[in-house]
Amino acid sequence: MLASCVSKPTIKPEQQAWQDRQERYSHLNNWHLKGRLGLRSKQESGAVTLIWNETPDHRQLRLLGPVGHGLVKLEETADGAVLQDSRNTRWQGATSQALIEQATGWNIPVQSLRWWVLGIVEPGRETDYQLDDQSRLASLKQDGWQVSFSQYRYFGGYELPGSIVFQNSTEHPEHSLRGKFLLKKWEPVVK
Repeated sequence: MLASCVSKPTIKPEQQAWQDRQERYSHLNNWHLKGRLGLRSKQESGAVTLIWNETPDHRQLRLLGPVGHGLVKLEETADGAVLQDSRNTRWQGATSQALIEQATGWNIPVQSLRWWVLGIVEPGRETDYQLDDQSRLASLKQDGWQVSFSQYRYFGGYELPGSIVFQNSTEHPEHSLRGKFLLKKWEPVVK
């Protein structure tokens, strides 16, 4: 009887640390954050305070500040999204990103930002990424966005990027958007 040995491919320690991080953080689906979001396009710029509550079946965002209408509240479930501005004007649609763009003119990548604030790539998306010397996400290119991550700190026991800079790459410079998100507070919600 002949026995053959098949060796497992060797994974570098830094790649293993990244895979472990991606796996652990991708299960974080119940959290609260507060931060500052600055946006700049060719036509205008502004900043808002962002308060975000994420659960497995519900997303709630509040954008407070001069961008758009001063206060934007957004609720999203599997059934769709509802956005309400400070004048109580309501919009309904399929996604939070589309509604924010309709109400404020800003094309904020909400679905991707949900993963980026955790310092991981959005699952199921084709992504080119670079890690820093501590096996954390340093930069990525995903769905037309170029994103850089820095100032990692611990929030609620998790090491998250304190600063995220994102810019869309578009053939039409007039539709270009650059954003910077500064994470001030993040905590898991335990039920």
